[in-house]
Amino acid sequence: MYCWKCGRAVDEGNAFCPHCGAQIVGSPVAPVAPQVEKYAPAAKKKPRIGFALSLIGGVLTFLSGVGYFIVGNPVAGVLGVIFGILIVVCSRRLYAATDVRKVGIFGAIPFFLGWVVLIVSGTVLPFDLVVSLAGFLTVVGSVGLLAGR
Repeated sequence: MYCWKCGRAVDEGNAFCPHCGAQIVGSPVAPVAPQVEKYAPAAKKKPRIGFALSLIGGVLTFLSGVGYFIVGNPVAGVLGVIFGILIVVCSRRLYAATDVRKVGIFGAIPFFLGWVVLIVSGTVLPFDLVVSLAGFLTVVGSVGLLAGR
C-alpha cells in the first residue's frame, strides 16, 4: 500500500507512514507524486538608469520653462513646460511597457524632444547649460530605455 501524502510504499500493517508521518487510512492506493513546492524564479527587475535619466531631463526641462516664464521669455517658458511634461509622461509609458517594440510613438517622443531641447539650447537660447544638460540627459535616458537599460 502507498502513503496518500508522500506516495511512498508503506507496509500493510502500519498506521503511520514511516517517511512523512501521515496517518494511513483505508485500502492501498496508487502512488501519488510527492508534493514538491515549486518556487518561481525571482522576477527580473527592469533597469532604471535610462528611466531615471529621462525623468531628470524632463524635470530640468520643465523647471527651465518655469524659469523662462519668471525672467520674461514666455515662448521658451511654454515650450519648456510642455516639453518637460511630455518627456516625463512618455518616459513613464515607455518604462511601463512590457514590450518596447509595441510602444509606438511614445518610444520616440522623449528621444526627439531631447534633441530639440539640445538644439534650441545651442541656437535660440544663449547656450543655457541647464537646458543643454536636460536635453542631453533626456536623449541618453531615452536611448537607455529603448535599449532596455
